[in-house]
Amino acid sequence: MSVILASEGVVAQPGGVLHFSDFLTTDAYPGYEYVVLIGLDLERYPQGTNVARGALSGNGHTLDFTQRSGDYHSCSAIFTYTTNGYFNDTLGYLQDLTYVAPPNTGRVEVFTLHGFGAQGTPDAALKSTLETALTSSDLFSVGAYPAWTDLNKTAHTPVFYPGYPGAASGLIGTLSFVTRTDLVDSSPHVATPTEIAAVAEAYVGGVWDQAGGWVLANSIAASAGSALPLSALVPNPEDAAPSSAGQWRVEFNSLDASLYDQSTWMARLRPGDIVTFGNREGGGGKIFTVVDGTGYAAWIVDCTG
Repeated sequence: MSVILASEGVVAQPGGVLHFSDFLTTDAYPGYEYVVLIGLDLERYPQGTNVARGALSGNGHTLDFTQRSGDYHSCSAIFTYTTNGYFNDTLGYLQDLTYVAPPNTGRVEVFTLHGFGAQGTPDAALKSTLETALTSSDLFSVGAYPAWTDLNKTAHTPVFYPGYPGAASGLIGTLSFVTRTDLVDSSPHVATPTEIAAVAEAYVGGVWDQAGGWVLANSIAASAGSALPLSALVPNPEDAAPSSAGQWRVEFNSLDASLYDQSTWMARLRPGDIVTFGNREGGGGKIFTVVDGTGYAAWIVDCTG
């Protein structure tokens, strides 16, 4: 049995309760021995925003988001395969989890599910490695490299992040929640470029954290019904290959492009596109959404308004 997490965005009411069983499906194919659920709340919202976060609950216990490093707050748990489903000694079965959304509007929380090991083959060493990685302050690093751990002591070898060489994770799905009271998704579970562009346009002129591009882009995508791939958290393709996931596909990757295409990439822009790019000389990166126009005449919105 393998488990599948729906890769989609969900508009949640502040303080609303949602059931993970609504976003999980199973099939008859062999799956993983362990699945790891990781939640991320990146504290890059407009100044003065209520910092209350959501939480997971199951089996009479609550799992809160806690600070990892810098602005990164996360929660995580390992579930082991049983014939009745994936089980955690504290939280119970994965399919019985509930998610309580943050009590205020405008918050974004993203959950990823990752698989490890061969189903039916317990591996104490592997589970210990996962437990160590999940308790590390480097689960989300200051440099925005998500979920890595220094396993070989000579270079960062990621555990949970797809796209890095040596990554051992099978990314099962990405699920994003955004709390809003002013929007009802007219096409839940599915986002269209037109819908993404329309949602993004409503943010034009807004006040945002100057480092909040990833949060803003996820707000837009989730409001339209989709979850951005986890690779959007890393702006430089040299650091990690951008990945297609869910409803998103990689339209352009500068590392795979000719010199001509690298110099004319803006000609490809269309409404509904979300673009990440980094600075090879350091200084982070940007992420923006195209709201109108095409190519060099495109209009965009990012965290600068």
